[in-house]
Amino acid sequence: MKIILIIVIGLLVVLCLAALVAPSVAKKYVNRNGETLIGRPVDVQSLHANLLTGRVRLYGLTVYEAQQDKPFLHIDTLDTRVALLKLLGRKLEVKHLTVADLSIAVIQEGSRFNFSDIIDHFASDSSASDDTSKNGQPWALGFYNIRLSHWHVYYSDRLRGSEWKLRDLNLEIPGVYMSGERSTDAGLSLAFADGGLLSTKLNYNMQSNDFSVSLQLQRFDLNNIKAYLTDAMNVSRTQGWLDADLNATGNVSELLAMHIRGTAEVDSLALHDADGDALLQVASIAVKVNDVKLDANRYDIDYVHIRGLDSHFDRDQAGNNFGRFFDVAHEQSQPTTDDSEVEPTPTDSETAAASKPMTLIVANVVVEGQLAYNDLTLPDPFHFPLTNLRLEAHDVNLQGSNSATLQATLPHGGAVDARWSGRLDDMKTFQHLVFNVKSLKLADVSPMSVAYLGYPFTNGIFSFTSDNRIENSAIVGRNVVDMYRPEVGPRRTDVDSALRIPMKTALYVLKDKDDKVNIELPVSGNLDDPKFSYMRAVWKTLGNLLVKVAASPARALGRTLGIGGSQNDFIPVAADQTELTSQQYAALEELKRITDYDPSIRLTLVQQVDSRSEDYILELAETRNRQVKEHLLRIGIPEAQLEVRTADSLEAVRQTGYAIESAIVTTEE
Repeated sequence: MKIILIIVIGLLVVLCLAALVAPSVAKKYVNRNGETLIGRPVDVQSLHANLLTGRVRLYGLTVYEAQQDKPFLHIDTLDTRVALLKLLGRKLEVKHLTVADLSIAVIQEGSRFNFSDIIDHFASDSSASDDTSKNGQPWALGFYNIRLSHWHVYYSDRLRGSEWKLRDLNLEIPGVYMSGERSTDAGLSLAFADGGLLSTKLNYNMQSNDFSVSLQLQRFDLNNIKAYLTDAMNVSRTQGWLDADLNATGNVSELLAMHIRGTAEVDSLALHDADGDALLQVASIAVKVNDVKLDANRYDIDYVHIRGLDSHFDRDQAGNNFGRFFDVAHEQSQPTTDDSEVEPTPTDSETAAASKPMTLIVANVVVEGQLAYNDLTLPDPFHFPLTNLRLEAHDVNLQGSNSATLQATLPHGGAVDARWSGRLDDMKTFQHLVFNVKSLKLADVSPMSVAYLGYPFTNGIFSFTSDNRIENSAIVGRNVVDMYRPEVGPRRTDVDSALRIPMKTALYVLKDKDDKVNIELPVSGNLDDPKFSYMRAVWKTLGNLLVKVAASPARALGRTLGIGGSQNDFIPVAADQTELTSQQYAALEELKRITDYDPSIRLTLVQQVDSRSEDYILELAETRNRQVKEHLLRIGIPEAQLEVRTADSLEAVRQTGYAIESAIVTTEE
């Protein structure tokens, strides 16, 4: 707009002065000396002037691109009336100015535009900047009844690949009142070729510098801003429509002190990643701004409502979809120019605003929609959707206490809800989070149990409660795991799981008489300790519990199965005994109950015999080993789950017999 006004006003002055001679002479003069006047070739088709009224009408004005035959600017009609006699008193008074059907193409390449040479041309004319006479009296300016109608503007940022097409741009200014006796009113309206209407109204008093601006935007196509999002996102397409009704009031001398109020709503938003996938979709986003004061760094928001959220987080071997979306590999380069660019010095109000802490107040926040988690890094693909999600918070602020609630529906009717309260400005001072998972079918998370435990869940209902408090960096948490009728299938021999625990045995041991498993996992620590990790503490507690089962699964399972006495970990046998007793055979047969229940358990019977014994005692021990193994194989214990041997280099054995050790059968073994 600035460069257009420079061209138009410059030509007006020349035409008005030339009109004193004759319109035809003025037309020829402008056509021949356009490059001298503005630095570009100029063509005027028709020029009419009335010396009595000071009216000038110009038709078919074309300004060409530098060193090109292509038009840069074309005006179909320019109609103005100037008070000629007042020019003698150093007063330029434009009674009316109409510029109709203007077309202009603005091309940007880095910091240079296709009109930069025109600005350079006027800047090089030092005499043009002197607006005072020899006695120091300035020119008086007055512009009235300004009307711009049916303008067409094309803008292209070639480095970003951005294009804007504005059509039917209209501007009306009843008067520009320099003295301040009245406020200047202006109204601008335009249509975007790709969708959207913009209308603004400005009221400005030049004496006091007070202003008010209102802006209404209707059905603006958000794909127009895609080129600017690529600086931070790998976005291939942006969909959606923006409506806004904003108002700003303040004083030009302190722009940062202005007040901004209004509403904005986005409809049918969709962001597509580089592969064309709709990464984020939102049915509507509505925001109401009570007041924004930039100088005070204060933002007072009445509500933020997000409806119809639909997104998914996908993990794969290369990373995740959100990581790739925000990992912009290229940096937008800007070409350098011969002129050194000097960073503007911040004003006092800008410095003060930057130093003040942000004050953010949001009275109501509501987010509704659905999310999905997809993990393709596991041995089995994992898909876990959360539907009917609702996040709600009230009176959100950065300096005080806050609270929020979250609810969502799990697959097959389960539910999750969370309640949070705490501070946002200092997370370590106080936080309280209660998280509940209800009625989750364990089969729905079977791909994760296969990856981490090696076993698929085939049945069971899972519930989980986590209550955590943080006070002055000290955290105390209570986690309760509740499972009903949990069952696992055979161990997956094709999976190298993170933990090797006999899950079937562990679940059997942990179940009570009602087929329920209830585990409490307490957590405590200090957030200031760099070694503290909440999840590490949870897994450590759970691991300690399960390791007891993993260290000696036969002992744990034997006790649970009701195998009495100590025969589940030691069977006494005299060193010189030639035949096993019926009691000893019974103890061996009890071991079959363990291997039948959990095929992942391997038994090792280690005979304890003093290595210093006589030869016949050692030979008898080896014979006994063969008899015991043959018996165990005969009663049905698979050889892969069985080993019988004599301990190496044992001396001064307190009790001879078989020590029963157990372990988990792995793929490698």
